[in-house]
Amino acid sequence: MKTVQYPVWVEGTISSELKSEDVYIVDGTSNITMGYSLNATHVKYYE
Repeated sequence: MKTVQYPVWVEGTISSELKSEDVYIVDGTSNITMGYSLNATHVKYYE
């Protein structure tokens, strides 16, 4: 069974854009500000 710990190959368009979003982390939710976003068009397991 594959989990989030397995590497993946991601293709898409990366752009710079300031954005804040609530993100769940192991110890709770935090508001995180990000400077980049990725619009993924293809994701596959990397082997």
